[in-house]
Amino acid sequence: MKSPNLDDLEPLVIKWAKKKGILQNGTPYKELLKTGEEILELLQAIEDNNLDKIEDAIGDIVVTLIIYAEMKKISCKRDFKNHSFKADDAAAHRLLTDYAVLLQAEKFGQSLKPIIHTHEMMMVKLHYIANKYNLNIWECLKTAYNVIKNRKGKMINGTFVKDEK
Repeated sequence: MKSPNLDDLEPLVIKWAKKKGILQNGTPYKELLKTGEEILELLQAIEDNNLDKIEDAIGDIVVTLIIYAEMKKISCKRDFKNHSFKADDAAAHRLLTDYAVLLQAEKFGQSLKPIIHTHEMMMVKLHYIANKYNLNIWECLKTAYNVIKNRKGKMINGTFVKDEK
């Protein structure tokens, strides 16, 4: 079976976001707030050394970054061949720093150039983190998509809120 990749999974995530009303009723800023929640979950999973939660959080972050990119009409496609994906203990904290930069750029209406660059760096750092734990970022995304694809919920104040079971 073929390994998952962004080209296969990105359209599925975008279709899901449209179906749930996220693209029509959400905002890039609100989507970034969701990204922040997922980054905090990743940091906690790393602290707990919980591989399943690390995989889940990486996938969830990528989902939010795909939706954000779609809202901003920027590409998630990156050439990661120029990056060495070495294990790096500080990558998760640098991801948080990049997130803060992106959130500020979005909040204060900066041009797309720094937004595109920071978005790309966040994706690169997610690759670093995945590799550190012997995970593949696209497998993480596939796992996350398989969890959300049948998720029920509703939009509340511009944010998708999943139904609790």
